[in-house]
Amino acid sequence: MSPCGDFSFLTEIAYTTQMLKTPLFWNAFWVLVAIGVLHNIALKLHLYYDWLWFDNVLHFLGGAWIATLVIWFFFFSGLVTTRPIRLVSFVGIIAAGVLLIGTAWEIYEYAFDIAVGEGERYVVDTLFDFLMAYIGAGIVAYLCYKKYHQPLIA
Repeated sequence: MSPCGDFSFLTEIAYTTQMLKTPLFWNAFWVLVAIGVLHNIALKLHLYYDWLWFDNVLHFLGGAWIATLVIWFFFFSGLVTTRPIRLVSFVGIIAAGVLLIGTAWEIYEYAFDIAVGEGERYVVDTLFDFLMAYIGAGIVAYLCYKKYHQPLIA
């Protein structure tokens, strides 16, 4: 140990700074900002009640955000893996991320009574929310696969 103390944290700061420079991180950040802005506009203008389809747009964007974040975290942040990965694993990790975060969001909606409908209508709305999230995630996964396919296939 140096007489001045341990400076290994500087390496971690430099790594984190480099990690945040990846385009996928910033894509995920800006999609999240867009979701927040649209959600606040929808609340103020009652768009969730006037335009019932508006909820689907936000769930689609939510799925796109989750997929972007999962792809960045698992494959490009350097925190989990740096080795090539098979397409099946790539899709499976994204699907698991959407299921995990999507389920947490639906529990949040239910717990705070912001879910649409009751009974059968609630079930249909929840299933459609997941469908829209998976469509958004699927499009992002496809685009990322097309762009970065060489580092992703073993």
